[in-house]
Amino acid sequence: MAQELIEKDYETNNNMVIIKAISSTKKTFVIRLGKEDGILPGQISMFSTKNISILARAITVNRDFSQWIVVEKDSLIPFSDNQVVTLSKSVERIWTELPILQIQEKYRQIEERYARVIGKKHLTIKANFVQGFKESTSLVDEEIGKRSGVHFEAIYSKNYTSQFELGAGLRYDSEVLQKEQTNLDIPTTRLLVMLEGL
Repeated sequence: MAQELIEKDYETNNNMVIIKAISSTKKTFVIRLGKEDGILPGQISMFSTKNISILARAITVNRDFSQWIVVEKDSLIPFSDNQVVTLSKSVERIWTELPILQIQEKYRQIEERYARVIGKKHLTIKANFVQGFKESTSLVDEEIGKRSGVHFEAIYSKNYTSQFELGAGLRYDSEVLQKEQTNLDIPTTRLLVMLEGL
């Protein structure tokens, strides 16, 4: 909901603009907004990124483009060619623009985090040792024996979305059942194919 409000606010006020050109003196720049977009000669507006804001005055305006000069004489334009910045036509909106920029940056960081997760691949290897002290069955009262063994497991997984992971792998089990009454060892070996989704 917050993201929709941000996008609606930017679209309504034409706030996102691209710096088309910057002069060699770093004092003036050009954007692709002109008279048809409500830009007037002499208009003072604020141009911002998440780190810095400047005030600039429109000195040349035609139908589609406008040239701006920084208001502070000692200031230089901190932007670069083709950089996307936020334009506030009303300077009084500075205190509302800054929170919006901060929220937008938070959403960008979250999207980047999810993008790093999606497509991530990893290999998980597990090893277990099992030692049973007593094994019996409910069908007879006698004790069957003791069981010991090792288990090895390897799973190769991939994140397809931020909430879904699919993995495939192998499991190797090796166990020995020791029957004390008959002094007999019964080995068991299993090789299993596993498929899991999280």
